[in-house]
Amino acid sequence: MTPLISSPAIPWQTVILTNRIKNADHILEQPNKDKFPGKKEEQLKKASLELESLFIYYLLKQMRATVPKSGFIPKGKVEEIYTSLIDFRLAEQLALERSIGISRLIYGSLQRISKPEKSVFSLKF
Repeated sequence: MTPLISSPAIPWQTVILTNRIKNADHILEQPNKDKFPGKKEEQLKKASLELESLFIYYLLKQMRATVPKSGFIPKGKVEEIYTSLIDFRLAEQLALERSIGISRLIYGSLQRISKPEKSVFSLKF
């Protein structure tokens, strides 16, 4: 049985993806300073774009994996590296153009999570 998301065949891909996930996580963990009230919103937008970019990259990678290989032209590691780099850049551009729209959904969810809920005890009568 094959996994739903295959792990990268090349170790450097794993390093790049791990760094991008850590970057998105770091953006969300940065404390919000009262001096810059809009900074938290900017961090949420940046993290949501990063997560959308990762999703699009995996989507492109899985789509390429479904294309049958004829074997007419031999393919090597160089082409595999080049193709994955193209997929990285294409995923970033698609996320920046907001063509898919996942970042808006992620941003909305993160915004709801990050806002403290008002409890009944905090209301003033």
